[in-house]
Amino acid sequence: MEATGSTGGHFDLPNDDNTEGEKKSTHLELQELYGGENVTLTFEVDGEDLSWKDTYQSGLTFEWIKSKVAEKLEVTYKDVTLEHKGNPVIDPFCIVDMGLKSGAVLTVKLKEGADRGYKALREQLAKESSDVPATGEEEDDD
Repeated sequence: MEATGSTGGHFDLPNDDNTEGEKKSTHLELQELYGGENVTLTFEVDGEDLSWKDTYQSGLTFEWIKSKVAEKLEVTYKDVTLEHKGNPVIDPFCIVDMGLKSGAVLTVKLKEGADRGYKALREQLAKESSDVPATGEEEDDD
């Protein structure tokens, strides 16, 4: 399966690309001004027949890109690892820091047992939040 688009593609996620005739947000104007050249990356999910291409500006960090990949795959950020040619991609680095050009292929590895789908994520977050005492409450040591 192949999809395209900088944030959503064929996965029906919101797409922050500007559409013709709409005023660009300040965020998009600044991103275009300082973000660098566009680089189209190919993402391939390890062990699955799933790949897509997304275009990002070379100044964006892999932390941002990894969060978009996690959204697309409906998993948590911590369950995603990106690799390029077998080497881990370091989150705070930018595309330009790694010298990647259009056409570079990144392998997406998902943590074993990662919950997929928004329903599973909501359940996981609800469980995690119920395990943590609410702010201002003290635990009873008795």
